[in-house]
Amino acid sequence: MPASYAAAKTVVFWDIEDCKIPVGLSAGEVSKNIRTSLANKGYHGTVEIRAYGESRDDLVSTGIKLYHFPTENKDARDKQILVDVYFWAVDNPERANVMLIMGDISQEDSLITVLHSLKSENYNVLLAQHQNASAVLLTFATSLWLWASLSVGGMPIEQSGTSQSVDNTNSACSESSQNVAPSPTCVTPSVVAPSPTRVTPCGRSRRNRRSKR
Repeated sequence: MPASYAAAKTVVFWDIEDCKIPVGLSAGEVSKNIRTSLANKGYHGTVEIRAYGESRDDLVSTGIKLYHFPTENKDARDKQILVDVYFWAVDNPERANVMLIMGDISQEDSLITVLHSLKSENYNVLLAQHQNASAVLLTFATSLWLWASLSVGGMPIEQSGTSQSVDNTNSACSESSQNVAPSPTCVTPSVVAPSPTRVTPCGRSRRNRRSKR
């Protein structure tokens, strides 16, 4: 990790449907484990976590900002994350760490474009993925965790010695491995911004345009 990012802020975009909270753990415990993993890797700045998916009672007291989406609406979650990453980068032009916790995005062209843009704009990209995530993602990310490891406070792949080809049937990052708590009826879905395929994330150029107005 570049030393200049050690004290920088970190924002985490977490799809809690693709990468579910493991059985036996609470949202608060997983949040703490994510922060522990980052600290053990050398990231000691402030950490903001945003979650996307069904509401959970145990998310309320964690400080995690929740964007409510039905479990089956993966496309809407992906688009919201894409848009939120873009606008977060516009508002945070200084060096920062961006972590994406999602299902396998190696075939998602829009998300790959976001990763490439973040890296080219000198953001430090961190990823947590499925057990079978493609190694090509390391091209864009400084560190890549398996979700099964990150969720319990573990180290990224390149330091833990974990092989991506190892079969981990306990991985929480799958649709069949978890039971999701019932969704409270009082939660209002977030509004998805216009299609992210029309915007180029990161934005030094976007910020420059704003400054000229």
